[in-house]
Amino acid sequence: MDLSIKRLAVGAVGLIVGLIAILVIAYLTGIIGLPSVTVDDPGDWGNTTENSTGIVTTLNVDNPNPIGVTLSSGFSAEYQVAMNDVELVTGSRDAISIPKGKSTIQLRSALDNDKLDSWWVAFVRNDETIEMRATGSADVSAVLSKTISFPAFEQTLLEDQRPVVDSFDAAVSDMEGAYTADAGLVSAGYEIRDASAEWGEVTEPTSNMTLTFEIHNPGDVPVPLVPDGFRLNATGNGVPLFTASGDALTPQNVPRDATLAPGETETVNYTVSMDNENIDEWFVSHVRNDEQTDFVIKPQLEFEIPDTDVGITIPRDGPGYRCSLQTAILVDNQSTETTCGSGGSAGA
Repeated sequence: MDLSIKRLAVGAVGLIVGLIAILVIAYLTGIIGLPSVTVDDPGDWGNTTENSTGIVTTLNVDNPNPIGVTLSSGFSAEYQVAMNDVELVTGSRDAISIPKGKSTIQLRSALDNDKLDSWWVAFVRNDETIEMRATGSADVSAVLSKTISFPAFEQTLLEDQRPVVDSFDAAVSDMEGAYTADAGLVSAGYEIRDASAEWGEVTEPTSNMTLTFEIHNPGDVPVPLVPDGFRLNATGNGVPLFTASGDALTPQNVPRDATLAPGETETVNYTVSMDNENIDEWFVSHVRNDEQTDFVIKPQLEFEIPDTDVGITIPRDGPGYRCSLQTAILVDNQSTETTCGSGGSAGA
């Protein structure tokens, strides 16, 4: 190799090494540095479909480098959102262009609606309290490589409130009262002195609820303790959230042929099994309606009095119990509140 070429090659290598050394020294002395990344809130709702619910998260980036160099292929970010320890959202973006100074970046991710059944179980088991946690990180490759973790965003919603089971509890409480009819020369009927609802076992396919009734017989003839007919319809924003009928109601502490003699009182526990197949559809409606849901709960028991043509329906036909729920998972400047259980309205 010609001596002049060797000298040129050695000089080029020395120049490169020198530039790298200058950049490293500049980085170590703070003249240039890696960007910082923060997140003000976990995001905003985007487009929703039957399969996914979009979330848009805005990152605030501060690139302190005084030179107008744009970091491009060396910057990537990822983001996760979990509710009740169920990871519902995962989003990422690669090769992000970052100018000098302050800028914002949007990450578009999607909530997998198929995971909402798992979240529902965790939500109910957590006493209907929503615990949300959003985390993320960015990988920066400039002079040096570094992973930047975003400060976690955490919030708790509906603490000490149980809007779903409270709406059922209020709906069955509205069944309290006397329901009698003439059966020839005698009277027959029921007096519901107390009624309540509480969660039972909840799994991804099925939600079980225990309905408890204190039943008194004010009539002249024995009456059955297990209804011949049963219907329960619960909707959220018009979506059939839970439906149950017939064999979905199972007596727990009395046999199916048990009767109640005139003047006697018995407390009966029934288990209602409800299908969870519409949980995802309801959640999408909740998001599309600015995180607001109008619940309508309509339970009904139908008894046939033996040896008569008398039927007793509890309660009588009406619009059902109505209440509302509003959350602030990702909707800004909104409070989380509910009228279920206390401020709802009963049907006639």
